[in-house]
Amino acid sequence: MIIKYIIHYFLIKKYKNMENIENKFPIFSYGSNSISQLRGRLGNYSLKSYPAYIDGYKRIFCGHSNNWNGGIATLIEKKYIKTYGSIVYLDNNELSKLDSFEKIYTKKEVKCQIMINEIYNECKCLTYIANDNTWLSPPSEQYLIAIKIMLDENFKNNNYIIISKINENNKIENIQKWIIRNINELSLVSLFVIVNQYKDTPWRMPKVINNIIYKLNSIDIFDINTLKKYLSNKDYFIDLNNKLEYKNHTKISDETFFILKQLLEV
Repeated sequence: MIIKYIIHYFLIKKYKNMENIENKFPIFSYGSNSISQLRGRLGNYSLKSYPAYIDGYKRIFCGHSNNWNGGIATLIEKKYIKTYGSIVYLDNNELSKLDSFEKIYTKKEVKCQIMINEIYNECKCLTYIANDNTWLSPPSEQYLIAIKIMLDENFKNNNYIIISKINENNKIENIQKWIIRNINELSLVSLFVIVNQYKDTPWRMPKVINNIIYKLNSIDIFDINTLKKYLSNKDYFIDLNNKLEYKNHTKISDETFFILKQLLEV
């Protein structure tokens, strides 16, 4: 199978700013696997992503993830539909690591259009398709934000995400157009999903973020407004970390502190 991707490498290596992708697999992401999430999960902080889309597939939601607290994305074949996302190039070791995060999915080879230097080129890539696309629960706000981050990394004017499912008649049903709320109205966990995209060394999503929320809840921080009080000056932030230490939790880093201040305009 790797021969196909070596051929693809020689077809597109003429384009400028292209990383060395020899012996690597192109992986199409359409869900929460933004470049920041992939960097954190795979431990490769120099990974690059490229805008891409596939024809004849639609993003829907299915199942239930305890880590994401809701339904998760998959693809289903649907004529005349384009699904936008991104492509990253992974080596065998990175692909094996990613497989460990996608245990309820199976890899499938699909045709994809990848944009390099403002030009779309067809290639074959791998993507993850859920083993069971039964709808169990709607996607959580934090998961939808993770998808939006992935899309925003590669495309402009991405204003909403359509939440769709397979209904009881085995038909695709569009449920809602989801639009992100004002950042001050988000849940704490959603806020930290946004924080993650700005970190030099992103967290392993979403478990690390869930642990952060657990720590903050333990010192009675349950919402953004309460958190903002601790961000208003450095002394208050030191007090926050002292409270975490007293509870035997690790501190919130200075990097995270400054990202939060910028995002919340404190």
